[in-house]
Amino acid sequence: MNTTFATATAATATNDIARIGMTEDDVMATLFDVSEGAVLFQVGDSDSLTGFRWAYLDGTPAGTLPLWQSDVLAALLRRGLIAIEPASTQIRRVTLTGKGAHLFAGITDLAIAA
Repeated sequence: MNTTFATATAATATNDIARIGMTEDDVMATLFDVSEGAVLFQVGDSDSLTGFRWAYLDGTPAGTLPLWQSDVLAALLRRGLIAIEPASTQIRRVTLTGKGAHLFAGITDLAIAA
């Protein structure tokens, strides 16, 4: 694991998140949700809104995310830590990019103090 890369990426993401008033715990919880496949992106039409959504275990839309988490997801998307997969449907999967997975693995592999 390249700790310099993870630290630099974490610092960049943290600066973005601090600007919108989120905590590192918010970022990590959101990265976890994405890693578990719990987040979708819906492309809106005249009857529906565009935005991030919760996903049921089967991958179908489950509901709207809280605004704070949508803001975190937008920041992660800008930083290239998550991606919205291309699809021909209005519902698209949200996944960690290699950079996002590397950051998430580096942080989750750290020892937790007892």
